[in-house]
Order: sequence, then structure tokens, then C-alpha cells
Amino acid sequence: MSTPAVGSTDLESPTVPVREEERRRLRRDLHDGLGPHLAAAQIRLDAAQACGPLPPAATEHLRVAAEGLGAALTEVRRITAGLGPAALLEKGLLDATRSLARHFSTQHVGVVVVGSALRLPAPVSAVETSAYRITAEALTNAVRHSGARRVRVDLSADSTALTVRVTDDGTGLGVRAAAGTGLASIAERAAETGGTCTVDSGPHGTTVRATLPFTADAVLRGQR
Repeated sequence: MSTPAVGSTDLESPTVPVREEERRRLRRDLHDGLGPHLAAAQIRLDAAQACGPLPPAATEHLRVAAEGLGAALTEVRRITAGLGPAALLEKGLLDATRSLARHFSTQHVGVVVVGSALRLPAPVSAVETSAYRITAEALTNAVRHSGARRVRVDLSADSTALTVRVTDDGTGLGVRAAAGTGLASIAERAAETGGTCTVDSGPHGTTVRATLPFTADAVLRGQR
């Protein structure tokens, strides 16, 4: 009977999809569960402080309690902000992407999102997060580096994968710009979920296309 090598373990590290699903669950629990209770308690403390006059000692206790509760709320918001894009949890991928488009649209650049209601198998948190981050990075590249006037985001999905395509009518990234505009990050995000990414850039525009497959387990769960 062989013994495991020093430093080895029989427990594998969680996969990206598993980690992302757990992060989303934790964010939802903190935001929807703990957050409202803390906010309600803060409102009660503020109301108690306004009831006065109160003994000086009671007033001081209420003040300290209110400050502590405010700090706890701030910490919850900080933690949840680091657990993933809030827009995805609140709006879903399509509407969150539309919000991104509005954020990047200016009087000089128009960004449109094309896509019908996406029927995605569950759970696909990692795929959605990757799609959202890839879109954000591609939009940043298009708006800041390509000189584009129009940018189009296409979102589509079938039973096996989600596809994101961001196309602009700019002058292309160029060698120097491409090296510093996050294309490596886009490729890494696609690869994390087993996906692929291609970039086609020329003098008449750039197209970033990412194909992010759903895991077999996710597809089976979504069909139940």
C-alpha cells in the first residue's frame, strides 16, 4: 500500500464554477439576509436617539452603538462588493450588460447590446461572471483605445455554451495598444471556465469573441 507524497492531499481545490457559485451564494446571504437586519437596527437606534431628552449615559451608549452598527454595515458592503459584480445578482447577465453599455456610452461612442432573454442552465455563476468581466474589458478597450464610434455587444447561448461578441468600428488596437489593454486578462477569464477567446483586429474595427461552455453537470441540472 503506497503512501501519499509529503505535501500532497486527497482533497482537490474547488473548481472555478464551484468557487463562483459559493461566492454568489455568500454575497446573496449577506446582502439579502444580514444587510436588512443591520439597517433596521440602525434605524431603531437613530429613532431612539431622537426621542430625548435622555440621561447622558444612555445618549452616549446609543451614540457608540449607532457608530458601531454603521461600521458593521460599511464592512458588509465592502465584503459583498468583493464577492462579485452586484449587477449580475440584482439584474441578471443581459440587463447587467445593458447597464454596462449605458455606462460606456457617451456623446462620441454609442454602445448597444443585442440579445434576447438568455435561458441558461443553472448553476452557471462562473460563466456569467466571466462573460460580464470579458464584456467590460472589451468595452474598455474599444472606448479608450480604438477610436470607435459604435460598439455592439452580442450575447447568445445554446444548450452547450454562452457566446459573447464585442465588435467596434474603430481603427484597431495596434501592436502597442494590444499589449496593454487587457487582452491577456480576457483570455485568462475565458480559460478559467474552459472557454476560448479570439480577437480579430484591423484598420476597420475589432471583434472580441469568447465562447464559454457550460459544464456537463450544469447542463443536466438546467434540464431537470
